[in-house]
Amino acid sequence: MNSVDNIKELYWKIREYLGEVIDTKNFYVVLYNEKSDTISLPFDVDEKDNSETFPAGKTLTSYVMKSGKPLFATKKTQDELAQIGKIEIIGSRSEI
Repeated sequence: MNSVDNIKELYWKIREYLGEVIDTKNFYVVLYNEKSDTISLPFDVDEKDNSETFPAGKTLTSYVMKSGKPLFATKKTQDELAQIGKIEIIGSRSEI
């Protein structure tokens, strides 16, 4: 990773290395703007959705960022979080 020339190349390398242990077919890097409470995706590889910026709101991404902890979010977990009002299901749902 020390040999990349630009940030996009770094994102591709991170995706490549993570792809050796998890499915990175749909993968993104998030930047959070606290002032505007928005999420932007400077790197996004997605088969279904194509977003560049969106309100953080109660998205699953926002929930994970604010918790500061990793989350193994199966569809059941996502449904449970939505039922108790912690998240709103927005965009295509991930399997995990």
